[in-house]
Amino acid sequence: MIGLLLFGFVAAWFVAARWLAIKATRRLLPGKLRLTAVCFITLMLVALPLSDEIIGGFQFRALCEKNAALRIDAARIRGKKVRVTTDPANKEVGGTSVPILYSRSSYRDVDTNEELASSGRYVANGGWLIRTISTDKYIVPLTFSSTCGGGLELADHEVTLVK
Repeated sequence: MIGLLLFGFVAAWFVAARWLAIKATRRLLPGKLRLTAVCFITLMLVALPLSDEIIGGFQFRALCEKNAALRIDAARIRGKKVRVTTDPANKEVGGTSVPILYSRSSYRDVDTNEELASSGRYVANGGWLIRTISTDKYIVPLTFSSTCGGGLELADHEVTLVK
């Protein structure tokens, strides 16, 4: 159902954008300049409802490159009993054009409480357009992948997980 709504919205928006572009360029003489202007204005207007996701995609990728890596001391973690804590858990990142949540997992030695590994994870929600036409509170973006982060497969490192 949401696909039909989205398709209908995109088709209607394209027709409206083209009409607005033609109206905006009607004083130009017919030719290459007018055609180029109509195409450019149409494309800009068609992309407008997704502009927050386009900007949010760049912000999301920058956050992922900076903070979502797995950091592990493989030599020291081998054979240890590890407790996993997540702090913060699903904290909203401010200053982004789409809602982005951040979680950081810390893998600590049970005996010494020393951090042996850590990983960050980001999850993005869709922009205003998809959130408006969707009935679900959390919906993935239309223009970029919604998750990133490093994860630790404890079995690969012969670690005993303690809850």
